[in-house]
Amino acid sequence: SEVFDPIAALRAVVIEKSTMLHGVPTMFIAELALLDDMDNGKIVPGLSELKEMDFSNLRTGIAAGSPGTSPFPFSSSAHFLNDL
Repeated sequence: SEVFDPIAALRAVVIEKSTMLHGVPTMFIAELALLDDMDNGKIVPGLSELKEMDFSNLRTGIAAGSPGTSPFPFSSSAHFLNDL
């Protein structure tokens, strides 16, 4: 895709049981912000209807290509790190 879609990326990780996730810091921040929204009760179309947000297959990730422009939302990283 020519445009990054954080909902599509998270859906792919869950549905395809991805073992690796890579991107620039801004991509991770967008993905984690969506997961925070869901934790706070917000309905996120495209994600909320998934039965389970299971990231246990993720084993590694790469964030490269640009410096982080805002603090990484470490509170949300638990979504990805629980099973490591």
